[in-house]
This record gives sequence, structure tokens and C-alpha cells, in this order.
Amino acid sequence: MSSGLKETKKKKKGIGLRYALKGVNFVWAEEKNFKIHSLSAVCVILLGFLFRLSNTEWLFLMFSITIVFVTEMLNSAFESLVDELYPHYHPIAGKVKDIAAGSVLIAAIGAAITGFIIFVPKIIFLIF
Repeated sequence: MSSGLKETKKKKKGIGLRYALKGVNFVWAEEKNFKIHSLSAVCVILLGFLFRLSNTEWLFLMFSITIVFVTEMLNSAFESLVDELYPHYHPIAGKVKDIAAGSVLIAAIGAAITGFIIFVPKIIFLIF
């Protein structure tokens, strides 16, 4: 492979990362719920260190946190696109936005259940 082609691929990878970080920054700056989920994630991670979670518990916890972040970002992307395509109310636009928001709700409920399964026994053991 020529060095020019390698250099072009490196630049494209850097640009892709830059766009990805720009997307994360946009969601952080514009979406209140993303900040709430981020604060929750930090608290849960700190609790994980406090309770010295096993590798398996960390795996489930981090997977749950990641799923919530991903669904929140996809929800934001759908909302932005739908708002651009349908500046005025349209039933399909409302349906798409509701479904996307529902995916975040399901992910957050799943993450909360995972957190309860992991932390409640540890808290009960600590209290009693």
C-alpha cells in the first residue's frame, strides 16, 4: 500500500473520530436527559468501586450504562432528523419520536433492574 493511501486512511479515521466526538458533545450540550444519565452512571460506577464488584458484575453494569447512552444518543438523532423533516406537527413524526423515547425508557428500566440486582444484596448485607 502506498504511503499516500495510508496517510489518507489515517486522516479519514481521525475525521471519523472527530465527528463522533462532535456528536457526543452535541448531545451533552443539548440534551438534559443525557446529563442526568451521565450523573447516574458516575454515581453507579463509584458505588461499583465502593462495593468492589466482580468482573461479571462490572460487565453487566457497563453494558447497561452503554445501552442507555446509545439509546439516548439515537433518540436525540431521531428527534433532530424528524424535527427537520416535519417542522409542523405530523402523526408519523410524533410516532417516530415516541418510539425512540420509549427505547430509552426500556433501556433505563433494564439498567435500573440490573443495578438493583447487583447492589441491593450488597446494601442489605452491609446493613444487616
